[in-house]
Amino acid sequence: MANGRVLIGEEDIEQAKLSDKEKERFLVMVTELKKQRQRPQSTPPPKGSISLREAERKYGVDHASLSRWVKKGLIPICLRTKNWLYISEKRLVEVINNYKHNPGKGKRTLL
Repeated sequence: MANGRVLIGEEDIEQAKLSDKEKERFLVMVTELKKQRQRPQSTPPPKGSISLREAERKYGVDHASLSRWVKKGLIPICLRTKNWLYISEKRLVEVINNYKHNPGKGKRTLL
């Protein structure tokens, strides 16, 4: 049973016998539909928090280290969504500073 959907691509529009104005209108519609299908924007972070991805870029810390610190409970989680994890930025800075001043062996340094 058909669900009533028709898939139209840019090639189909170019091959159709339409005027230039109609082709342009359809191309605009197709590009708008492509934009709508993209991943929704991320949830805004709670006040005083930062996402793992942003923290990795901003502070130059490896993603694995950040994940490990969160898993060990050194950095509290502020919000967890389907695609994002937000952590306390203040506590993150404290842990990074502690680690950079005494790099030693990771387990003993952060305790």
